[in-house]
Amino acid sequence: MPATTRSQASKARAANTNSAPADDVPLDRSNSSRDRKSRKDARRPSRDQSPRTTQTSSSTQGGSPQRKRARPTSTNDSRVADCDPVEAGPVTLLGLPLEILSDAILIELTPIDLANLAQTNRVLRGMLLSSPEGSRIWSKVKKLAGETPDRPDFICEVSWTRVIYGNTSCIRCGDPAESGVEFVAYTIMQPVCGGCTYRHHIDDEEIQRLWPDLDLGILDLIPHSKMRSPPTWDASKRYWKSHIVRVAKKCAGYEADIQSGKRGAKAAYERFKKEQTDSARAISQHAQKCYEWIHTRYQEEKQRRERRYKQVERRFMHLGYAENDIQKIKTMDLAVQELEKGDVTDQNWEDIRHALEPFIVDASCGRIERDAGPGHRETIQIRKVLVKETYEDFKRTLQPIQWLRLPPVDMIYTMPTFRSLIYNDLDAVLIRAQCDAAARELPDFISTYHDSIMAALRRAYKEMWTFDSGEDWPEGADKNLHWACSIFRTRSWDTHFFCGADDVFAQLSCIREGRKDKLFWLQLQDPEDRSQLRPFIGDSVGYAVVQKLSSTLGLDPRKALPKELDKLNRLVFCPSVRCMFMSSTHPGYGRRFDSWRTVLEHSSSYHGYSDQVVMGILCAEGSAEMLERLGVNADLQSKWSCNHCPIHLGNLQTKTSVIEHIRDLHAVTAPEESVDFFHAVPHERCLDAYKVKFPPWKDHESLTIDVTGPGIPPNVWE
Repeated sequence: MPATTRSQASKARAANTNSAPADDVPLDRSNSSRDRKSRKDARRPSRDQSPRTTQTSSSTQGGSPQRKRARPTSTNDSRVADCDPVEAGPVTLLGLPLEILSDAILIELTPIDLANLAQTNRVLRGMLLSSPEGSRIWSKVKKLAGETPDRPDFICEVSWTRVIYGNTSCIRCGDPAESGVEFVAYTIMQPVCGGCTYRHHIDDEEIQRLWPDLDLGILDLIPHSKMRSPPTWDASKRYWKSHIVRVAKKCAGYEADIQSGKRGAKAAYERFKKEQTDSARAISQHAQKCYEWIHTRYQEEKQRRERRYKQVERRFMHLGYAENDIQKIKTMDLAVQELEKGDVTDQNWEDIRHALEPFIVDASCGRIERDAGPGHRETIQIRKVLVKETYEDFKRTLQPIQWLRLPPVDMIYTMPTFRSLIYNDLDAVLIRAQCDAAARELPDFISTYHDSIMAALRRAYKEMWTFDSGEDWPEGADKNLHWACSIFRTRSWDTHFFCGADDVFAQLSCIREGRKDKLFWLQLQDPEDRSQLRPFIGDSVGYAVVQKLSSTLGLDPRKALPKELDKLNRLVFCPSVRCMFMSSTHPGYGRRFDSWRTVLEHSSSYHGYSDQVVMGILCAEGSAEMLERLGVNADLQSKWSCNHCPIHLGNLQTKTSVIEHIRDLHAVTAPEESVDFFHAVPHERCLDAYKVKFPPWKDHESLTIDVTGPGIPPNVWE
């Protein structure tokens, strides 16, 4: 059948339209140009249909091409109700009412999301960039995201949004630039880090030093600014090196054309200089407005912080703290962040107090010890001895094995009641009765200490496994904190590694007096950690190492206990050449041997940045022989105590002596460890790190541990 011609198709459409029933009559279009466009679209093939296919399909319908149903132009037309019902299809974004689209969806987006949306199609771009409604949406979205300088006239809203909220990596070196509008280089509209700004944003003197023959007149063609980074102001004009090089090369090209006699070169050069001068002036003026805006916001924030500090200062002074001690919070980053949250009210005062008070107490105690004369320093030491004796008497009332879960005496010094007895009224005489009265608060204080430790370990564990910090900790999940693979360490410079929660309590209970600063113990008095100091962090490298060791030794890699690994007492060495040493007593190289506990610190400190940790583990016979050669035997350590009486408090003995004591005084014929006696320093019962010559036999197994991932993930819901 021959194809239908254009005139035939028009006649057919007219005939069909005139003969159609009244119920099927489509709505007329009043605009003739729109009707012409509709007829043109009807002749145009669709995207998934070739022109030949369209022509064939038209001819198969009796010479009449398919015609789309006309869209109603008004919802008030009476004929809309007479149309056939159309099956509901998916609702598109543009099909939503404008009120819902703008007030319920678009204003909830981030500025970057809104900029991306504006570049999806022409309709959204026109609505967001060329309508009053779009201006209102941009204003609300940017207000929710934070105030920014006004957009210049020479850049569109989308581009300006990408400058302010977009890429945060330095445009020059690629390193992450500090977040915030103050770190945008407004003369080049790009984020630049402080180091690159210092090297590439130069003044007149540096320009003359780098290019002594450069005509400084071309600087009028280049945008400049007078501020390097807030809040430091610099009166000298500063230019970017790349701008200078580019404009100088351009000017040299025009001058070469003029010298060669090229027609119109001089006029083109003058036109270029005028355009470049106007552009540089506009960019420089806007950049200066931006920096002035930043400086104004900085001053406003400084005033708000000072106002909040005065509010905090008044409340702490009302509690009896000195003004000089309260000023300590001005120098602490975490404390400054707390001051930036908002004004102090009766509702949030308790949270603010618990967050800031550790810093003030630490400053107060340090100031008193530092400023006290020789006589008062001696008084402080005498009072600490009296408090220590009171604490030891309290320990004697407990079962000795519970000593492993008690706070050290350094933390007892920071207990509010004892702290006031030690540092207040240094001219008065402190008597034992006052200390005994304060000791009545020890049970509650120790209970808070336990809660603080466990809460801190839960946070560290969740952060290591990227759990939601606000996610509820499942009931019974604390058992995960006691496995040997749950490795924690302190954040401070005096790093300690802990193998499970029990090891945390044990190590802290016997830590040497004066080893940790007061702030560490003060933050453990708040289970909610409102000071945000995070005393412990999880160690994923240690987690992977202990799991691999446990699996190799035949233990459950996820649920092995520290005492099970202690009992095996296998030695580990690092085969890395960088970890070998020249032996002073034997020719050749020697190796460092570790217990499973001490190898954690070595792996994390020396190999924590590698993808793999390689180590060798001696067999049982080899480990026993090496321990015998070194004379290491936990039974011979003077670190054992009876669990029936406090006779060994402060006077630990060897295992043999303790067993004899139990048999003689407590009539126990077969004493059992952890029941009748215990090792009072459990983390030291294994071999410490020793450097010895490698033994002649080769009975060892090599382990390659992948530390790119944290090992077998725990299931806290079990």
